[in-house]
Amino acid sequence: MVGGELLFKNQGKRDICLLVHKNLPSPLLRLPRVKVVRGDISKPNLGTSKKDFNFLSSQVTEIIHCAAKTDFSISSSLAEKVNVIGTKNVIEFAARCKRISKVGVLSTVYVAGKRKGRVFERELDARAGFVNEYEASKFRMEKFLQERMERLPIAIYRLSTILGSSKTGEVKQFNAIHQALRLYFHGLIPMVPGNPQAQVDFISSEYAANSIHYLFNKKFKAGSTHHIIAGKRNSLTLEDFLIRTYNLFCQSDKEWMRKGFEVPPIVEQETFNTLAISIEKTEGVFLKQIIRAMNYFVPQLSYPKTFEDKYTQAALKGSGIHEKSIQSYYPKIIQYCLESKWGTKK
Repeated sequence: MVGGELLFKNQGKRDICLLVHKNLPSPLLRLPRVKVVRGDISKPNLGTSKKDFNFLSSQVTEIIHCAAKTDFSISSSLAEKVNVIGTKNVIEFAARCKRISKVGVLSTVYVAGKRKGRVFERELDARAGFVNEYEASKFRMEKFLQERMERLPIAIYRLSTILGSSKTGEVKQFNAIHQALRLYFHGLIPMVPGNPQAQVDFISSEYAANSIHYLFNKKFKAGSTHHIIAGKRNSLTLEDFLIRTYNLFCQSDKEWMRKGFEVPPIVEQETFNTLAISIEKTEGVFLKQIIRAMNYFVPQLSYPKTFEDKYTQAALKGSGIHEKSIQSYYPKIIQYCLESKWGTKK
């Protein structure tokens, strides 16, 4: 939860208004100088009362928009409602703020969709299509933001997939990659579509929060787009990632090793599609659910790409903010997933 990390970083330094819809961890709501306003970004005036809306529009000077639906299996209608219309409502609110000086919006590097090769920070191209509705909705969101950049000071921060804390291994928000690791641990991934030598880019929660905090507060530039990524220097290939995960499972759980699980083979997308079609014709409901879940995100591995972060690195120069190599903290992530039973252990 990057929004929570950013809130902790800003506490005590300025008055902060936190607009919330669902229940958040109580420590976030008790931070000093934080005013909590209940609302819903998918509704006009952010779902707030007229009194609250007038108060906010007269007082707010800076906005970091973190709210989104990030589930890869999200429906088109819900993705549009929250990620696109919700962002439009936030920007319309910003336009009515009399003292607004800057607006930061969180996005994803996967607005690149099915593109292959190098993806630059200033590019936004949908010709290759998308793997899921989440990616497509974030693309539509960014297209809208580009149109409004001439009238409002907006910067976009595209995040890679957040794996967890590089310090403790804690995962505050389990996403698709963590669920894939869970299936892997239970021997339920028969194969993985993709290119064995493609880079899998994951970032730590600290790097995500520290980078956004610094770029927004110290190096804000209206009209800019930043890739916050691990990059080839700190990543693994898909093949290495699967092997390393296998070895970590063996080291962390001796019983797992005795079950005889193997590293899932990496296959062409067409081979995986053939498997998916054959499973759909069977009566195995559980297997169907697994394959359908995988189909929302795993095909992205069949479109190998590298993300450029030239402008981000230039802006971060001298800040002391650097991403760590995934090899240095991935064992902690695996250990946390196992000990917490992927966030289900009370």
